[in-house]
Amino acid sequence: KTTLINKIIKRFPDKNLGIIVNEFGDAKVESQLIHTSNEQIVELSNGCMCCVVRTDFLSAVETLITEKPDVDYLLVEASGLSDPVPVAQTFLHNDLDGKIRFDTIINLIDTSNIMQNFNKFNIIMQQTKLADFVFLTKLDLSHPRSIEFAKAFIKNLGRKTKVYELNDHFDVAPFFQFTFKEQAQETTHEEILNYDEHFHNDKDIKIVHYQTSEIFDYDKLKDFFQLELKGIIRAKGIISCKGNDTLKKTYLIQAVGEKRKMIEQEDFQEKSNSSVIIIIGVSISKDKISKAIESCLV
Repeated sequence: KTTLINKIIKRFPDKNLGIIVNEFGDAKVESQLIHTSNEQIVELSNGCMCCVVRTDFLSAVETLITEKPDVDYLLVEASGLSDPVPVAQTFLHNDLDGKIRFDTIINLIDTSNIMQNFNKFNIIMQQTKLADFVFLTKLDLSHPRSIEFAKAFIKNLGRKTKVYELNDHFDVAPFFQFTFKEQAQETTHEEILNYDEHFHNDKDIKIVHYQTSEIFDYDKLKDFFQLELKGIIRAKGIISCKGNDTLKKTYLIQAVGEKRKMIEQEDFQEKSNSSVIIIIGVSISKDKISKAIESCLV
């Protein structure tokens, strides 16, 4: 999702965008990863976006458009486990006296993990069924069977959802003309208004957020992150490490299922004063993971 937002920002430097991101607790990761120039970012930090009190959500939107009255478009990046209905209903029930208009729901499907996650998380059905557009991601990491599974799943929903393959060469310009309403499927916004059930299946999902101003040992963290951290859905972080050369370096860590990456981030070397890690998993032990992370400090 963040990759797509960064593509939009880069491709439309003349647009004034407002961005609302879903953070978990005080540990800020998403907002740091958005490459802003003059974009206004508002962080919602009190849990999954679809569970945020509607008045709090609207207050955040109103704050954004008050601070940046010339904003052309709002991009709302919800968490991957969010139900789109409460988020959409917030805008459909209250347009802030005509200042905003709800437009489109976009769903991103990780094709490399769709087959493993399909039966685990029913929210996938809700997100995809109500989307105007679906972007298939991680195609280069996916088995052809997984990609076909994702396409068949969308087709079998019987909707007119438009499907796009998001890769490094994808140009957002022809798509993001900021006239989504004309391009969208025949989304029944009335259908969304009539939903009264908040769809969530997160009773076993745990979120660990760890933040420290101390420095990590690169080798210890790498071993923990790539070898020891099991059974997670998602992990993301910006961390400061020292390796054998004793130089402090900043890394972006990313994990989706069993796929792990640690990428050096030169842009963060000067401005990163603390390390932040968010880990989301099913029935994971917060205490055990927090202690394991702490053991990786210098």
